[in-house]
Amino acid sequence: MVMREYTRDGTLDMLVKAKSAYQMAHKGAAVLNTVSVVYSKHGNITLLHANKAVFEPKARVINLTGNVVSVFHNNMVTKTQTASYNTKTSVITSYAKVRVTHGIDFTTGIGFKVSTKNDTFWINKDVHSVYNQRSPKTSS
Repeated sequence: MVMREYTRDGTLDMLVKAKSAYQMAHKGAAVLNTVSVVYSKHGNITLLHANKAVFEPKARVINLTGNVVSVFHNNMVTKTQTASYNTKTSVITSYAKVRVTHGIDFTTGIGFKVSTKNDTFWINKDVHSVYNQRSPKTSS
């Protein structure tokens, strides 16, 4: 299953791919299995992957569950078990444990909020970071 959403000027805004999908008619939502979401907001491309997602078009929210991985334009990667993406505000939130990696450095905590519009990231609590020492650059 493939779903595309375009901006008013015809630019591809969001691409959703899923292995399988079904409609929850009573809620107006779609349930997607083995899902990938690619969206481009404010010049930044972000990838989301999850085992399952529930897309609620009226609320403009995608609720992702199971091995949720987000890859951002600056190569920062988040891994968690649940997250929600608001397609209107370009904000991803979660209340679950999270691991954030950027290169060889990583941070863990509980709960996070990412605004791809403002390029900001917050971890709610129990934040622990590991910054690995880099070799000094040498000139030849």
